[in-house]
Amino acid sequence: MMRFLLLLLVAQSASFHVSPPSSFHVSPPSSSHAPLSPHPPSSLSSTRSSFLRTAPFLVAPLLFPPPPSLAISLDELKSLPIEGDVSGGATRLANLEALQAAAIAKDPQLVEVSPGVQYREYKVGAGPAVAEGSRVAAEMTVRCSTVTSTKEPNGVKIYSTLEDDDLGEVLLRTGAGAGTGVLDAALAGMGKGGIRRVYLDSERAYKWRQEGGLPKPRADNKERNKLVDRVFSNKADLIVEVKVNRVK
Repeated sequence: MMRFLLLLLVAQSASFHVSPPSSFHVSPPSSSHAPLSPHPPSSLSSTRSSFLRTAPFLVAPLLFPPPPSLAISLDELKSLPIEGDVSGGATRLANLEALQAAAIAKDPQLVEVSPGVQYREYKVGAGPAVAEGSRVAAEMTVRCSTVTSTKEPNGVKIYSTLEDDDLGEVLLRTGAGAGTGVLDAALAGMGKGGIRRVYLDSERAYKWRQEGGLPKPRADNKERNKLVDRVFSNKADLIVEVKVNRVK
């Protein structure tokens, strides 16, 4: 390609060459006119000079083309699927894990109160604190962290006082045989208005359900009741979000 362009340039230059005439006869000038030049100006010569000056600028883009621009932006690259992920499941899981990691980075300190039971305190309550034998009115949401979705990256909801209880709150009593069981240690010390997120591993979650402490969805909410059965047919790590309204 380069050789062709160079040959083209040489050919163009040669086509503008004009040999000087061997003789040029002019009549003797009159005294009233200036003498004529033996070599009259040539329009071909000026055209040739213009071409030679502009030729490098015309050929340079062909010899040295500009680098290609990026066809895909960085933002588009971030949304590309993972190689080999035919169903898209790995991509969705990676996105969910990123969301969870970002949320955990902003969370309060994790406190372990007993094996398999931990909590984070988001708001410290006031007034009487929960102790053994306390009667507690609380708002509660229960999620299964081992079953997630795009809308619920922190775990699918299997119970909510807002949606599953006519009063909008659940009544708890702490202490032996009261039904709260594994939650007692996590609720201890909470006051009115306090908010905690309690984490139960599968073993404690199953025990809580067997003891009758896990609140149940509405009977007419068949879809959620089926979801509870499905959750407890496999590993069921639970996240219990509690807001205390009253303590007696």
